[in-house]
Formats: sequence, structure tokens, C-alpha cells
Amino acid sequence: MEKDKSGTSSSKCSHKSWDFIWKSLAPHRVQLFCWKACFNSVPTTKNLLNRRARVEDVCVRCKETGEDIYHVLLGSEFTRVVWALSNIPWNVVANWRCDCEEWMRHVSHNVDTKQFGWFLTLCWGLWNNRNMKLMENDSETPQELVTRARNFFAAFCEATQTEPRGREVQIPMEWTKPPNGWIKLNFDGALSKDRKFGTVGVIARNARGECVGWKARLLTGITEAVLTEAEAARTAADLVVQKGWEQIIIEGDCQVVINSAIHASSCSAYYC
Repeated sequence: MEKDKSGTSSSKCSHKSWDFIWKSLAPHRVQLFCWKACFNSVPTTKNLLNRRARVEDVCVRCKETGEDIYHVLLGSEFTRVVWALSNIPWNVVANWRCDCEEWMRHVSHNVDTKQFGWFLTLCWGLWNNRNMKLMENDSETPQELVTRARNFFAAFCEATQTEPRGREVQIPMEWTKPPNGWIKLNFDGALSKDRKFGTVGVIARNARGECVGWKARLLTGITEAVLTEAEAARTAADLVVQKGWEQIIIEGDCQVVINSAIHASSCSAYYC
């Protein structure tokens, strides 16, 4: 996977249209951050080091080395849990092939207007969360971050009284809660377009919608999308065993994997 190499905006073509950001359904501060992120002009530790600043090259959230814009917005376990909680399709979000601009343009082409505004707001929320941790040592859980960003986005939509003109087919943002005492696990897998790697994510929530567990993995050596989904389902099963949950619902969007799990299962789990 090749990510941003440059720390300046000089490599971007000036003739490109940026309407997909400036005309998006998102607050101006969100648009401004995302535009800067597309130019790789936000002060990640990698960019600061490229400018010869004296900083430690680690992520303030997870302490991994090499904090670039990819790591801040998608590349860490923390961010993958955030995206799992966002209800934006993982196979859309996970498709980072080159740089931030291409990633955001890809997402804009695959979700409706309102959901793209929510996506941009969550990108800003991740950067804001990173800065809160750096400046104030204030830690948020992924659930708290998503809730704060969602409230901010909802307040913006209400204040502007905007009816978004999206595509006819809109992806619902609702999540159906499990019965009291049960745990619901949602899994998803995505394969890169060049079929060089895959990613899987699992999020577990209780009847109150609270995140009670998660897993995210990067896969190599898998070239079929259905195998990526199967690995995601297995990762969900591993999380169930690790946590010792008994009353569970496992939900995914690959019917082949779901049917195979139903026929092979000997436990009292619901698959949907």
C-alpha cells in the first residue's frame, strides 16, 4: 500500500475541481480540514519531521511509529473501530489505495450526499480527537468520539435546514439493537482493487448500543472477496470465544458466509 509521500501541496494539480469538498453537506471547518488533508498539509508527526521539527515520531493515541494522515484517519485499530461504529460501509471506507484525496473522492462517489457529509465530519472528528489527546491528554473512546461527531453533524444539518439531494439509493445509518442481555457482532471484510491485501473489522455492541469489543486485521495472500468475508466472520467468532459471550447475534452482508456458518454452527448463536 502506497500512502502520501509529500508533505506539501505543490504536487497537487491546481486545475482539479474541489467541489466535492466545498459543496459538501459539512461545516466549513470540516471542509477546510479535509481539503488540507487532501494536500497532506496537516501537521502529523511525519510531516513535522519532514519540516525538521523536533518531535517524536509516534502516534499520540496508540504509540505506533510513523504517524501520517493515513494512520490518523484509517490506519490504526482505534480508527477502524470508529469507522465500524459510523455505519458507513466498511468496503467503501477501507479502500485507501494511494493518498487522502483519492480516498475521499472514492467515498464521495459511493455514498449519498448526507452520508458523505457525515464521513467528512468524522474525519475531522478523528483529527480533533488526536489533537485533544496531544494538547490536553484527554482520551475519548471510539463510541464517545462517534457520538460527539454525530451530535455536531446533526446540529449543523438542523441549523442549516438543508434537505440533502443525494442519490436515489441511500444507505441507512440505523443499527438494530439486540435483545437485552445479548451481544450483537457486525463483521465486514474488504479486498483492495488490486487484490494485494484485504482488511476485516468486527464491532460488538450491547442492547444499549455501547461498544463492548472489537477487532481489526490486515490480510495478505487473499485474492477473493468471499474469503475476506470468511476471515471477518472467523475474527468475530474469535472475539466471542475471547470474551466468553454466550447469547450472541452475528451479522454480516455476505450470504455465502452466513449460510456456511449456519450449517456448520453447533452453538446457540443467531446469524443474519
